[in-house]
Amino acid sequence: MKIRPLPTLVIMGILAMILSACGMGAKAASDADMAAKYQSAVQSLDHVQSVESEYKTTAGMGRTGFLGVHANTSDPAELKTLLDKSFRALVTAAGGDPEIDLPLQVIGDDSTTVLTPKDLGCGGGTTLAEYRDCLKTLG
Repeated sequence: MKIRPLPTLVIMGILAMILSACGMGAKAASDADMAAKYQSAVQSLDHVQSVESEYKTTAGMGRTGFLGVHANTSDPAELKTLLDKSFRALVTAAGGDPEIDLPLQVIGDDSTTVLTPKDLGCGGGTTLAEYRDCLKTLG
């Protein structure tokens, strides 16, 4: 067994610390943080009674979520305006977030009226990428 000189051990230790620090940087947001972020993006909009927000990361399977905006109205015009504002707020809040399947629903206070981005003219997709593409066409 060969004993390494002290300077070599010190250099190896410094390198190990530097390399381990490379993985340390900004801590990734937790699922609860992400759900709260999306909830807060729409919570203060007019006619929002409550918001149901879910976000789940599954190793090897990706991310899934849900954003249900419960309105205090069932007026079709007000619900469509709320959907448009919620959709834009969600896409803006998502910024550069990782891809996720995130269905968005605006639910009227009668619980029978449910609008989705498809009601804005978007395709039926529910991913952030599809939402971003749709927002470009909506202007």
